[in-house]
Amino acid sequence: MSDRRDALTILATGDVFNDLPDEPGAFRHLSPLLAGADIVFGNCEGVYSDQPDLAPTSKVFHGAATVRGSKLAAVPFHVMSYANNHTQDGGRAGLHETLALLRGQGILTTGAGENLEVATRPALVERRGTTVAFLAFCSTFPAGYEARVDRPGLAPLRVRTLYELPDPTFWDPGIQPAIATIPQPEDLALFREAIESARRTADVVVVACHWGYAGMVRDRMSPSGPTHRRVWTDGVQQYEIDLAREAIEHGADAVVCHHQISLRGVAFHHGKPVFHGLGVLVNHFHHGLGGLIGEDDEEFPLYPFEPAYRRTGIAVLDIDAAGEVLAGFIPAQILRDGSTEPLRPDDPRAQEIATHLEALNLESGFATTLERGERDGWMFLRLRPA
Repeated sequence: MSDRRDALTILATGDVFNDLPDEPGAFRHLSPLLAGADIVFGNCEGVYSDQPDLAPTSKVFHGAATVRGSKLAAVPFHVMSYANNHTQDGGRAGLHETLALLRGQGILTTGAGENLEVATRPALVERRGTTVAFLAFCSTFPAGYEARVDRPGLAPLRVRTLYELPDPTFWDPGIQPAIATIPQPEDLALFREAIESARRTADVVVVACHWGYAGMVRDRMSPSGPTHRRVWTDGVQQYEIDLAREAIEHGADAVVCHHQISLRGVAFHHGKPVFHGLGVLVNHFHHGLGGLIGEDDEEFPLYPFEPAYRRTGIAVLDIDAAGEVLAGFIPAQILRDGSTEPLRPDDPRAQEIATHLEALNLESGFATTLERGERDGWMFLRLRPA
């Protein structure tokens, strides 16, 4: 998988949650790619429980029977985050059952646990003499899902939202406000301390952040004519940029983000990559939802419905002999049957995703270059700071 024979390769994905009867089938296109990596990391975006106890603050239950997640290690996944907004949809029972299911397969977990200390503890993986630490934190979740000293839950990175007048020198009631986002001091301190501690333990530190607002509707011009269509987009907010930089400044070698439905741009800070949104890899979120009509005028039966959101991919982190991280990306496409297909260099869909990622970088002001190429038969984008 690596450009160099002495490099260690980590593949990192966005949201993962199988809820189809044929779990291996959902990953059948991905497994040959993932099996070639030294470490595969993903975000377990839901509850696997046979006896869930619904949390009172849950917005929507996103869960499935344990059998639906019983073969994730065979995909393979080696490490999974469980710091996300569905961690306690099935209550404490669901949290414990999900973690037990993952750990029972030999998958290491981070970002949630029996108490705050466990939730903020890194998952440590050793490969070929290199120790990699994975940490995960969540900023978008129902109140009460956070772990405490003596209570199970997720690793919180809460951010307060303040609405202010855009011009502090002029009183103007009802005007569109300026929005300020400020991390809670105790969570920010814990975030920094966990990364610094992992840095002292491991050769490489990867931090996963579950955040962002996935419900912003904007009008976009249709590329085929002077009409508008309404689309869901998720712009990168300032707190995400600031906290990703905090992670790197306190010892992270890479930051990978999820929760957003769609792909977002890739930035660099001090030469370290920040994947601001890896979107959905395999996530059959269909409880209480119907298929939506996309821009192709065809009903898509499974989440994430819209054609733009079915463009996805996998982050590539190559760790060279000096411990430096080289970043890349392999485009992939979500299919109608709920599986996801990594794309070949001659596939027009791969070129579309590459162009889409370049547009996302431009829109967010990220000075990142994409070098198109091939790796082991897959379309490969080498990412570098401009």
